[in-house]
Amino acid sequence: MERHVFIVGSKGIPANYGGYETFVEYLTKYRQNESIHYHVACKTNDKNKKYGHFIHNNADCFNVFVPNIGSAQVQRTAKEFVRCGLVQVVASDAHTLKNRGFAMTKAYQVLNEMDSQYPERFATNARNLLNGEQIAIGRVVVPEKQKRFWLL
Repeated sequence: MERHVFIVGSKGIPANYGGYETFVEYLTKYRQNESIHYHVACKTNDKNKKYGHFIHNNADCFNVFVPNIGSAQVQRTAKEFVRCGLVQVVASDAHTLKNRGFAMTKAYQVLNEMDSQYPERFATNARNLLNGEQIAIGRVVVPEKQKRFWLL
């Protein structure tokens, strides 16, 4: 059975930044199962490269233009992705802990507040993904379009 794994939230590959990007680099480079196909979103802030598409480590990589929209908007968007079933794993690179706190505890608290089944499902999916096993995919729903009253 063919499986497609979409990786978002990293700066992308080839890894040039930190631990999470290096994880994605090695995950795609040392793929254990030929039926797993990786698709990696690679962050760019260059509008001229926003539609770039390339292959790296046999992974389908595509550029995603990410403007600086602020952390509150990012958090709202992430929660909406989770609610719609578009997120199957939550992970962190957990590097340079002297300069920042380990955020996974807070992330799993937020997931638990959203739905008490999320933390266990996401932790199991992360473990299964690393072991080359099937991950659980919940129901995917189309997000409701939000009204933007200031545009009227």
